[in-house]
Amino acid sequence: MAQKITLTKEVEDLLKGRGLSKDDVAQVVDDVEATKKKFYLPKENKYLGKKIIGNVTAYTIYSPTTEKDVFAIHSAYGHKIRMKEPVRLITEDVQEWECFTCKQKAVSGTIDMEYLGITRAAPGITCPNCKLSFIEEDIATKTLVIAETLLEKKRA
Repeated sequence: MAQKITLTKEVEDLLKGRGLSKDDVAQVVDDVEATKKKFYLPKENKYLGKKIIGNVTAYTIYSPTTEKDVFAIHSAYGHKIRMKEPVRLITEDVQEWECFTCKQKAVSGTIDMEYLGITRAAPGITCPNCKLSFIEEDIATKTLVIAETLLEKKRA
């Protein structure tokens, strides 16, 4: 079932700057709403979901609207580095996000990431129960972008 999405001009511009399209974001929302593999931020009624599209893991932060099957997009971002497994959970560092399926608060930790044959750990948030993991926006849009660029230059 195709979900409808709405975005502000500001969010559209953000997507363009990050190399994502409205269609990419709609694909993420469709997949996440079908699988329910998402985190929930109760105090803001927002969801965080991801989907691999081509060679990019695309993330979307969104909320339901008052219209059925219509979602407001707040932000979207992505990275080319592939997530592997959470390697270390810091269970005492509880986050505001919670796993939609398990109803457990996410915790900070490190997640193995692989790009161009090199594996390194990066900070992320993970459900301690089902191990669903996400890279947060500031890490993806700053740290991982720099790492991708450096690895691509090194390989060239």
